[in-house]
Amino acid sequence: MKSEAISGETRENVDYYAEVRIYDDSSFYADIIHGRIYSTKEGLEAVCNLCGRKMLAANVEELKYVIKAHDQEHAELSKFLHSVADKLEQKLQRELSDKYVFVGIDSYSQFLSIEIGMKFDEISEAVAQGFDDYCADHELSEEECEKEYYEAYEEELRGINEEWCVNVTGKIVTPYMEIEFSPKEVEHDYDWAGLFVEIRFATTTPWENITENDLVELLASLVATVYQLV
Repeated sequence: MKSEAISGETRENVDYYAEVRIYDDSSFYADIIHGRIYSTKEGLEAVCNLCGRKMLAANVEELKYVIKAHDQEHAELSKFLHSVADKLEQKLQRELSDKYVFVGIDSYSQFLSIEIGMKFDEISEAVAQGFDDYCADHELSEEECEKEYYEAYEEELRGINEEWCVNVTGKIVTPYMEIEFSPKEVEHDYDWAGLFVEIRFATTTPWENITENDLVELLASLVATVYQLV
């Protein structure tokens, strides 16, 4: 059902509040967030597609300001997560200096990802070295040689994963974030094996629960300990 509060004239005059754009009486876009708009008995309800937040307003003009305020929360969250990711990666690299470490960020979906392990480049090339001579010595056909090569390649991947994959699966849940651990296997050339960690935040303002430095210290200590114990 269309909302009379969201008029065609309002949609045409989006420059009035250019950071928030409303389309077809049912969807909105801001600098970062986007979502759906619904009519209610009280007025209008907008739902953020990124975090699920419901925002209520009496009319479309008020709704634009409510959406803009929530959009700013996501912008601040993005800055916070980028800073945490940079510091966390540096700290883990110092603690695990001989390992591959990468901390990724998805500020829109409110999560960090951590990769720790060993990275492998041209596995196939290493397996291929001397394989032509092996095939010639055993008088293998081209088809037989190719089959044995792929079997050797798969065996090499299995050996790498047995040595380097960290077989930990589990989740730690707090009121403001979830930390999930899972093993990571090498699957192809230029891949890595080890431990994969996802940290998802239940709020757009996690700094209200824990400071940036404390969060970095907590995650670095926890992740490094899990990786080294297994």
